[in-house]
Amino acid sequence: MKVLVVGDGKKPGVKDAVERALEWLGERAEVCGVELSRDGDLRERGAELIVSFGGDGTMLSVARRLRGERVPVVGVNLGRVGFLAELELSRSFEGLEAVLAGNYRVSERMMLVARSGGEEIVGLNDAVVCRAARPGILTVEVLVGGERAIVFLGDGVIVSTPTGSTGYCLSAGGPILSETLHALAIVPLCAHSLSARPIIVGADDVIEVVVGPEDAGPCLVVDGQVTRELAPPARIEVTRFDAPFRLVELTSASRLEIARKKLHWTGDE
Repeated sequence: MKVLVVGDGKKPGVKDAVERALEWLGERAEVCGVELSRDGDLRERGAELIVSFGGDGTMLSVARRLRGERVPVVGVNLGRVGFLAELELSRSFEGLEAVLAGNYRVSERMMLVARSGGEEIVGLNDAVVCRAARPGILTVEVLVGGERAIVFLGDGVIVSTPTGSTGYCLSAGGPILSETLHALAIVPLCAHSLSARPIIVGADDVIEVVVGPEDAGPCLVVDGQVTRELAPPARIEVTRFDAPFRLVELTSASRLEIARKKLHWTGDE
């Protein structure tokens, strides 16, 4: 099997973990490349499997840089939460042994694409229209399928995939969506209205976010990693991307079970 090894080389412990993994993989697979930056194009590398060392942020970067290329990705977690990174570092070789033997399943995760000013930015988690580091509030209008859905004053709005619903969406009071759903969540940020509530729409709906001409300093942030400043009045279109991210899963745990553990819903201190 041809394996591409990627990681965030600036993250503590990643380079050492990659070096150990390369030695281990060299005896069991064909390593077709190593990428320790977070901005290199990962398409057309000839890989049959990508092993990502880092945290969920590294996995988000990998998903964006693959842009729908159908290579399965398994994550080795060196981060804090690890919703997407399947393997803990202490048992990574055991897990990789199972993956190389074909004993895994693939979860196809819906991605989104945000368009503004002629640019397209792909994301796995979310697209956020928000204030940049300036005082004031935004006038936000959200349209779904060309129809006005909500208008409010506030800090902005999140458009989240089901995968992203356990991230910023959750922190902002949004719902947790099953990864099997084909849907997008629209979550107002700090709205100056008691009636502004999250909305769930179909994955094939076209969402438009319009920021008023008087608002200062709006920006678009995709997956918390790609930021674009917007000149008001601004119009951002968010739709489902035409290809999924293929996430390797090894455990039989459901997403709810993972959420219970990661979010401490068990009642345990």
